[in-house]
Formats: sequence, C-alpha cells, structure tokens
Amino acid sequence: MRLHIILALFVITALIDYKMITKEEVLSHWQIQENLLQGYRLIFLTSQTIIISVASLLVAYHEADLLTFIAFSVLLTLALTLLNFWRKIASARALDVSYLQAILFHHEQFENKESLMREFKTWQKLQRNEKEEFIKNHSIEPSATRVTMEKRIPQLFLLLWIILLGVISYKVFII
Repeated sequence: MRLHIILALFVITALIDYKMITKEEVLSHWQIQENLLQGYRLIFLTSQTIIISVASLLVAYHEADLLTFIAFSVLLTLALTLLNFWRKIASARALDVSYLQAILFHHEQFENKESLMREFKTWQKLQRNEKEEFIKNHSIEPSATRVTMEKRIPQLFLLLWIILLGVISYKVFII
C-alpha cells in the first residue's frame, strides 16, 4: 500500500514540474548502479578469496594447536562478517538496478517524472519488501547471473569455510 502512495506522489510531483526524464538519463543512472554492483561483487570475491586462501594455508602448513585455531577463528569471523555485509549491500544494489530496469521497460508510463535522482533516493528509502513488490509487479526477474552471484557463490564460500572449520577442528581437537 505504501508503495502505491509513493508512486502516486511521484506522478503528482511530476505533474507540477513537467520536466521529463529522458531515456538517456535513465540509462546513465542504470549504468552507474550496474557498475557499482559489479564493483561490489569484485570486492567481495577478491576479499573472500584472499581470506580463504590464507586460512587454507594456515590449516595446511601450520601445526595444529590452539594458537592456529584462534588465528583461523579470527579469519573465519572476518570472512563471515564480510559475507553478511556483502549479502546486504549487493542485494540492495541489485534491487536498485532492477528499479531502473523497470523504469526503462515502462519509460512511457514514467515520462513525466520530476527528478530521477529524487525518485531514486525515495526508492532507496523504501523497505526491502516494498521494493520486491514493485519489482514483482513490473515483471523484472533476477537474471541467472544475479542469482549465482548473490546466492550460489556466497553459499559456496560458506561451504568452504565449514569444510576448513571441520578440518582444523579435527586436527586441533581430535588428532
């Protein structure tokens, strides 16, 4: 319901100003958001790869003692914190990209917009469920790449961390 009120406010505001947003403006903003999303993905993959590599070397080449386990635990905590941060940031940015895609797909319905940046900032303040409802109502489905990057790869890193935790726990506490 709140989403419909916000969309109605967009239209009313647009009717007052009569300034039209061009398709080029929408494309430009979409490209910025897409580039930010790709940058976040790159940072996530790089940081997780480096941390898991260091942890793997620690497990493979250091003596299995309590100090090694503590060092591993610090790396694990860092990686899980980054994983959680990545999930929140990337999914929010992906919704922003989808919003701009919806505007592109339905540009004719939105051509009397006052200010794309003002509308976009209003969009970013919506709750996640309101954003998802809007995207669903505008038939914007996440791509296979987005699903892979936002769900499968983080799950893979989590699985690798669980395996490493099992290996180091076995070495420290059982052997």
